[in-house]
Amino acid sequence: MRDRDRLALYIVGDDQDVKCSLRDAINWYLSFLELNFSRHWHLLRSTLKGLDDKSTVPQRGDLTIVYGFIITVAKLLKTKENLALVDIVDELDNGDILKPQLDEERAIPNQIVFAALGWLSML
Repeated sequence: MRDRDRLALYIVGDDQDVKCSLRDAINWYLSFLELNFSRHWHLLRSTLKGLDDKSTVPQRGDLTIVYGFIITVAKLLKTKENLALVDIVDELDNGDILKPQLDEERAIPNQIVFAALGWLSML
């Protein structure tokens, strides 16, 4: 199963009978996400482990990494109470999803997590 499909199933629920209209909405939403991935590639590539810092566009396999990041953020949103942005960044860092950074470099992971929260919530 592709990562984009895993995210869609996670959001709508595995037991949902996906009707045509919902499928259209899911496809639109996934296109919306991938457009935002491209627009914010400079932040994603410098933050997520496994992405080339010098790439200007996603390369083969890069979206798997990005979807893994988004799915992790979505799961944290769904399962944790009283969640703060710093908690998400810490969880991602502890889960070995983020590239190593010094304390003063935490602004970029904070920015990309903030953006991901907006993409997931459509705010």
